[in-house]
Amino acid sequence: MANAKAEAFKKFIESKDSGAFGVEEIPKDELHTVLFHSRLKAGNVEYPFIVTVDDSVFVTLRVLLDQAVVKGEKRAAVLEEMNRLNHTYKSFKHYVDQGGSMVLDACLIMPEKMEGSLIYNMLTMMMEHLEHVGDGIRKAAGIKTPEGPGLSIVK
Repeated sequence: MANAKAEAFKKFIESKDSGAFGVEEIPKDELHTVLFHSRLKAGNVEYPFIVTVDDSVFVTLRVLLDQAVVKGEKRAAVLEEMNRLNHTYKSFKHYVDQGGSMVLDACLIMPEKMEGSLIYNMLTMMMEHLEHVGDGIRKAAGIKTPEGPGLSIVK
């Protein structure tokens, strides 16, 4: 692996949660980008997420809240809810992408040394955040909320 930070994170997750992540190196990428795929569970909802590690000083954590659901009359309500959340929670960015999918991002600064525990702590914060705000986002989008407790990275 050409990316030393990605290699360090891979070793970290193998020691912590072997098999919890899929790893994908982006070929011929100038920043030696490596994607770590997994799913997290908040409440009774499983969300796919990606941790992006490259040669820049940034590590991005991206959670897909729901795919291509924000259309028509629901768009304004979803954007209003996400704007409210963006003003309330400084650690996260909520947005609707060009395809209408609802996304939650967090960005960490890691200039040189990979700190896997910092990524895990942020993922925990994202899970807890979704426990508290997920229902409001789904309600704005007109999506039924599944029932049941739980908070975990899904293997």
